[in-house]
Amino acid sequence: MILRTYRLLGDSALAAAKAAVLAGIARWEQAWGARLPTAGLQVKPASALAETRNEWRQWQDANGNCIWLAAPEGLARVCERLLFGERQQAQLLDRHLDSPIAQGAAADAAQALLQALADVGQGSDMVCTGRVAPTDELFRHGAGVVALEWSLVPGKPLVVLYPNLVAAPIRGQPAQPVAKLMPALASQPLRLTVELGQVELTLGQLESLHVGDVIRLDKHLDDTLLVQGLDGSAVCLAHAGRHDTHRAIEVQKLNAAKENK
Repeated sequence: MILRTYRLLGDSALAAAKAAVLAGIARWEQAWGARLPTAGLQVKPASALAETRNEWRQWQDANGNCIWLAAPEGLARVCERLLFGERQQAQLLDRHLDSPIAQGAAADAAQALLQALADVGQGSDMVCTGRVAPTDELFRHGAGVVALEWSLVPGKPLVVLYPNLVAAPIRGQPAQPVAKLMPALASQPLRLTVELGQVELTLGQLESLHVGDVIRLDKHLDDTLLVQGLDGSAVCLAHAGRHDTHRAIEVQKLNAAKENK
């Protein structure tokens, strides 16, 4: 039997993953002095991706951790416009976009953006290892794989698969040992009540009571009394008495719950 890890990505996990992606984008923006449009950026489970024929490339670090990235054609052109289009006058824009220098810088910027996205959540730099398609297992519901889908190029989203961006649940012993129930409860205070007896009075008798009246109960002096917990459950049977200057009870039987049912 094959056992598979099942990880659902909740809202908090996806929000944390998106924050990590945006942090990587911010580092690129700081290095290249341009702002990227993030309105079309989505972070979702890989199982929610629509079926597309992407040109996947695998990236891997020194520890063997992998991500898969599909970059659309035209990404360098987008970077070119971001780098030079916002800085030049409108009438000079086309001339700068056709410049070999601008095109070379834009290609470097596009490659740096892919590197920044590949490095998200990784401890070391990722290296592109070539065209390697991700396995179907990564798109399985519950696989815990985070997908970035970003519409930088109209109609051709940039897609990144992060298998390890959200940490897997830790199996085995909990971080803090769980205390045994009885030792943990042993020091907790518990209030007990002792029932001296019961009596039935009419409403007229109750209204005619005065201070000093004696009410006869249904118990004799040598009868055992019921000791109860807060919820009224029987704890034990006991005899009433005195200890030093305090009233006290002497436990007689501990199986009071059975005998009083």
